[in-house]
Amino acid sequence: MDYDLALKKPFTSFKKLIIGILLSILPIVRWFAFGYILECSALGRNKTNNLPEWTNWKELFVKGFLATVIQLIYYIPAIIVLLIFGATALFALIKTLLTTELWQAVISGASEETIQSLIQPNLPLLTPYIVALAPFLVIAGILGLLAKYITPIAVLNYVKNNKFEYGFKGIVFKKAFTGKYFLAWLIIVVISLVISSILGYAIIIGPAIAFFIMGVFSYTLFGQVYLELEENLKVKEKTVKKVIKRK
Repeated sequence: MDYDLALKKPFTSFKKLIIGILLSILPIVRWFAFGYILECSALGRNKTNNLPEWTNWKELFVKGFLATVIQLIYYIPAIIVLLIFGATALFALIKTLLTTELWQAVISGASEETIQSLIQPNLPLLTPYIVALAPFLVIAGILGLLAKYITPIAVLNYVKNNKFEYGFKGIVFKKAFTGKYFLAWLIIVVISLVISSILGYAIIIGPAIAFFIMGVFSYTLFGQVYLELEENLKVKEKTVKKVIKRK
């Protein structure tokens, strides 16, 4: 993995960098920037080591949109568990705290102190619900982390083959659960946390800068790993075929 190339790539053109940052500010417009970031992986049309030209705007938008959909689909299991957890927790909260006395106090416009005095005695009753629902929260967290781990390689598989369904092929998981991909993912997560914490203080523009710069860096690195893993798989397939022929 050429870390030097990945780190330098976002800064190879100041003009292109500024365009990318500006397009990263608004949510929907950001799909143009995301599509461009995916082109920086060198798996699409552009194979350059520098920032590519801002061209084929429609293709960039579609690519960014479809990649976002792929990411969202991978997060659906975690979202479903969270919704179940949230709905159950809300029902338990209402059932336990919203007593007839509290409801009457709220309607009659009772003081804040009165309302708190009615709520506090019932708070310990929520403990069994919290304990029972905690595993769901843990499961949702694990599923969310798994989705975050898999989505980059899934998106790149779509970009490489230019077909939406390739984001969900079995080969995605074969490439995801390898030492090289895990190492690249871990390094990117650590650097992203540092950059985001630094730029997070700059409202609006800070997150946009972090999104674009880290996006170019991440997918440049992920693109290198993807190509290397693909080559390794081809070598293994050829070896297996040779062994079968000999038998």
